[in-house]
Amino acid sequence: MYFRLKTDPILLFDGGEDELENEWSFVSDSGHTILVSVSLFIEHPLHSLQKHLLASEFAWLIEAINSKKSNGITGSYCNENGVELFWIEDPFKKHQPLVIVSFGEVNPGRYRLMVEGEIDLF
Repeated sequence: MYFRLKTDPILLFDGGEDELENEWSFVSDSGHTILVSVSLFIEHPLHSLQKHLLASEFAWLIEAINSKKSNGITGSYCNENGVELFWIEDPFKKHQPLVIVSFGEVNPGRYRLMVEGEIDLF
């Protein structure tokens, strides 16, 4: 499996906890409109993607998105600002990229959601 990382980080949400039930969308580099909601990615921390990729591919991904392993006990990865990384893949949409997002509380009661990159698998 080969992949290519695209997209500069895109801010989707920066606000209060009461708005986290919303759904956000963005147009990917490949022209797909991708819907994002917390429920789509919260069960997919970046470290769980390891079991779907070769070790060398996962290592490349970690380096390409400039992430690091968090200090917590979950084994999660975070972006350069310390916000946890997740992945979104819609298995029902062919040729849709795998999306890497960062999500977390950046100040008490204030959350941020960003698209960190999209990966075309080919």
